[in-house]
Amino acid sequence: MKKHTMRGLPPRQKAQFIWDYYRWQIFIAIVLMCVVVSTACRILTEKEPLLDVVMINSSRMASEEKPFEDFFRDQGYEYFDGAVELNNRIWMYGDQEIALAGAQMLMCAVAAGNTDIFFWDGTELCPTLADDVLMDLSKILPPESLEKIQNRLVYTTNTETGKIFPCGVNLSGTAWLESTDYYEDCCAGVAYSAENRNLMRDFIAYLLKRGD
Repeated sequence: MKKHTMRGLPPRQKAQFIWDYYRWQIFIAIVLMCVVVSTACRILTEKEPLLDVVMINSSRMASEEKPFEDFFRDQGYEYFDGAVELNNRIWMYGDQEIALAGAQMLMCAVAAGNTDIFFWDGTELCPTLADDVLMDLSKILPPESLEKIQNRLVYTTNTETGKIFPCGVNLSGTAWLESTDYYEDCCAGVAYSAENRNLMRDFIAYLLKRGD
């Protein structure tokens, strides 16, 4: 049947004619439309994480299904799946292969520039974070708050200016540390890439709440 004869056909035969000659084009167009609509919906509805967390040498896999949910609820945030981007699979101890892989993963996390908070085991600064990775806490916490926690502060040195500044806090004895299974003892510091300083200030205060 020629295309120009379609003009005089009844509707049902027109539909059959279109299907006979253009069904693959129609199918491809429908598939492409579905892909476009699906992608657009995902982009429009996808929420950015509220917090991006990297944990170095976490002693065991965390048991929490929704990490830090109580903090965000108390702060008035809507907690959702993916609200916290948590990477607690960076281990820099054990055999050489594991340590090397952990160091590479940490370097990638630092280079990506998405992290808000770093945790590390022990009470001393993790060497990998000493090179201008962590923010000066005096830019986040007011002087009176720093004074109250001065015995918990961890320090590093700015490689350009030589200035010594507080870059982390020791979480020994805090409610958060005692109620979770991330670490037996650890410190936390705000990443230089963190943008919401008010949120970081409140989060540090949350981490430092005593457990007694």
